[in-house]
Amino acid sequence: YENGKWYLDAKLGLNLCSNFMKNICSQVGINLKDRNIVNHSGRTTPITHLFCEGILIVTSISITGHKSESSYHIYSRLSEQQKKDVLSTLIDVVDLPESQNNEDNDVVDLLESQNNEDNDVVDDSLNKNQDL
Repeated sequence: YENGKWYLDAKLGLNLCSNFMKNICSQVGINLKDRNIVNHSGRTTPITHLFCEGILIVTSISITGHKSESSYHIYSRLSEQQKKDVLSTLIDVVDLPESQNNEDNDVVDLLESQNNEDNDVVDDSLNKNQDL
């Protein structure tokens, strides 16, 4: 905050912009090892948080500035706990013999793994679009 302004009049260069999110993460102590943190992460993470907290989509869209629900849904992802809850509900519906109950966790792990791979594809796509 300087001279009544919350921003600088200076232009942001490519180097500053490309490292912006990484610098913020480092300053607040977020471990960046083996993580693909990009500037767009600052948009994806809050939208996912709003979605997971059950905030109405129409409310979130009014805050994020998305023009459509479909563009908003690109960023809204289930939390790991929500995924487990949904998968557990589906498994509970199926009447499995007692001997197969131990396999339930294997099914959950397999489905979570597939879902994480799908999210990585979306992340890669967003990163490629950001580079354009």
